[in-house]
Amino acid sequence: MSTAILFTIDTEVYPINPGWQKDRLKLDIERDIYGITPSGQYGLVYQLEVLRRHSLKAVFFVESLFAGCTHVGFDPLREIVDLIYSYGQDVQLHLHPEWIPYLSNCSVPFRDHLLQHYSEDEQCVLLEMARDNLIKAGATPPVAFRAGGYAANEDTLRALAKLGFQYDSSFDRPYLSSSCGLSCIDPMWHSTPTHGLWEVPISCYEEWPGHYRHCELSACSTAELSRAIHLAVINRWNSFTIVSHSFELLANRWSQRPVVAKPIVIRRFEEWCRVIAGQTDISTTHFSDLSLTQGEAGPIRGSVIHTAGRYAEQLASRVRSRLA
Repeated sequence: MSTAILFTIDTEVYPINPGWQKDRLKLDIERDIYGITPSGQYGLVYQLEVLRRHSLKAVFFVESLFAGCTHVGFDPLREIVDLIYSYGQDVQLHLHPEWIPYLSNCSVPFRDHLLQHYSEDEQCVLLEMARDNLIKAGATPPVAFRAGGYAANEDTLRALAKLGFQYDSSFDRPYLSSSCGLSCIDPMWHSTPTHGLWEVPISCYEEWPGHYRHCELSACSTAELSRAIHLAVINRWNSFTIVSHSFELLANRWSQRPVVAKPIVIRRFEEWCRVIAGQTDISTTHFSDLSLTQGEAGPIRGSVIHTAGRYAEQLASRVRSRLA
């Protein structure tokens, strides 16, 4: 059984700019989607270019509820979908309920920013709206979903199965104590059928006894990710999923300071692409190409040396940032 490597990028925008309704979300899209900084662009276009340079496949979980906002419209979402497809990459569905108060045609009342706080029927309505928005913007009907903040629960899985989805990728073990409501299926180390579909968990490894770290570009060094993938292959995991974001390579996103590129994460992204492209026994995949076989899997453990290396790397990055 080979290990399917899924490099997933949550592609989303949040209305941080107080004037977002007047400028139709323009500045927020430039920041969160396209990663525009004084030193260049490090968002969607940059990431797609680097992936193409290394002939790697990636999955873009695109948040689409925002297109239903009367202040925004479908043009930005259509541009995002067209751009991803122009590079031959995969578009799947992402959803953040924060947009509900701004949707003119939504029958679901805003209750919370976490999807798990809505009923199964309400989640069905929201998922159908988001799916239809994505299709209206030119996407192929999605087969995979990830909840914003990993905030899915059993109701989410049942709703997805009703709507014909084949995969969910919301299970994130380190988030079970906060936003992820899928503790019913813990432990889960690799893809497993449940509730009428396949759950494709975000991969994680044990840093020290009882503490797990999920495999995100901004959270793990290249050495840690490389080791985790190597161990997943040895332990015959059927899938290994890395998470990133369209704005992952930026700093100061929520602060009053100008948004800038994040060199440490940019370096990790480019290093990771080179490492994976250089492996002959593994390959990245899209959900549309995914073929899973059920099997047993156990946890994998990180390296103390690699963890210490990440701490040193992050400390050096903070020092350089303050001196800049």
